[in-house]
Amino acid sequence: MSVILQLYILVYYVCAAEVSSCSTNCELVYSLTGNSTPGTETRIRPNVTVTGIITIEAEYLPNPSSEWEYVRFMRDEDHQPLVIQIYYGDPGVLGKVRLFPEDSTGAVYNGMFSHEQVFTKHHITIQISDLDTVQKKAYQLYLGTPGEALPVTYGYKYAALWEKFSESRINDTTVIKNDNAAIALNSVSICEHAQPALCGGREAVFVAVELGGSCTLSCVGTGAPYMSTRWERETRNQTEEEAVETHHNFVVSSEIVIESFSAAHIGGWICYIENKNFGSVTRKTYNLTMITLPENTTYLHKATEDAHFTWTLGKSKTDKIRFNCTGGFPNSATTTTSSDEQEVEFNLVVEKGTTEERFECTMYHGDGVLHSQNITRVVSTEAGSQHGLLVIGISTSVAVIIALIALGIVWYLKKNGGLKVPKFAILHGACACSRSVAADARNDESENNEL
Repeated sequence: MSVILQLYILVYYVCAAEVSSCSTNCELVYSLTGNSTPGTETRIRPNVTVTGIITIEAEYLPNPSSEWEYVRFMRDEDHQPLVIQIYYGDPGVLGKVRLFPEDSTGAVYNGMFSHEQVFTKHHITIQISDLDTVQKKAYQLYLGTPGEALPVTYGYKYAALWEKFSESRINDTTVIKNDNAAIALNSVSICEHAQPALCGGREAVFVAVELGGSCTLSCVGTGAPYMSTRWERETRNQTEEEAVETHHNFVVSSEIVIESFSAAHIGGWICYIENKNFGSVTRKTYNLTMITLPENTTYLHKATEDAHFTWTLGKSKTDKIRFNCTGGFPNSATTTTSSDEQEVEFNLVVEKGTTEERFECTMYHGDGVLHSQNITRVVSTEAGSQHGLLVIGISTSVAVIIALIALGIVWYLKKNGGLKVPKFAILHGACACSRSVAADARNDESENNEL
């Protein structure tokens, strides 16, 4: 009896589990249900700390009564730490954008930021961050399509001004609102960090797959909108697998399914998770190699021979690979390791024996389990079965011979005018004889089975 074991990839975190357990550090503080309503003021009272990246999605429907529209970050009814001013010029076109703050006394500083950009779409996104950027003591603003909007980094001209406005910045916001005009807010979210965080915690995973086996590579990240993923391959050849990207709230995930593993898949597979606007990148690396397993994991004992089992692993940072077998009788098995430039070989030798014995063999990479397999020796009942079949065969042969002799005697006597035996008696006698012999054979078989 043999058990052919198919090795399935052991990825430490399944993609679906990563998504459900991911801590986002982001919160959707406002979401409009239904159609946008232009001309209506919307006040949002955030229930989280307003620091990091604020993302606003809005519909801009020009209002003829005003050329300037505002999104205000308000500390209270009197003070506005930050104001985004959007200019509506020609029909269907957005032009100048200004941003200015007020200090704690209400003084406005208008010279901090002014930018001209043309928008032809009514749906606009606004992202603003008070995190430290390349230019210290600055804000960073994105307006327009994610990934296509040009970043504008702006700060105060003098350090004294930054200090002057230090008590009245965006993190003092208690209310976010639009003016009673053309901007209709659809959603507002606040995230703590610009750089996506990797869900699952492992930045590098070592994976071993059998030839022709299947496996799934996945990476999951969380962070501020708007995120995307891309894969790079450090393999021997390019293969046809394509990544599938999905988004759920503040989580992005990407999967590549390998249905038939081959030598062309061996190597590094790197997943990059990037914020489209802020450019921050997180990565996860898979290092794929090939493994060959022993086929007969359950075997019949042979009292005169040792049993040999071999695992072969493609060589890749093998200093982190450990192999260990436990179980069985004391000193009844030994393990050895050998390697060359291409692969590492692990061997298990089980000493000859006539009793049942089981070993649990595990291959580790670092602190993770790469592969686990049981080796079991069973006691054979093959000899007893063959003896029983032999007895049955002999008994059946004797029955046939006796029946033929009986029929021959009856035929001879009848031909030479001897003993007259009724036909029914002949048949009955032959059948009775056959039945008797067959019963003896069955009895012999029953006795042998009991033995």
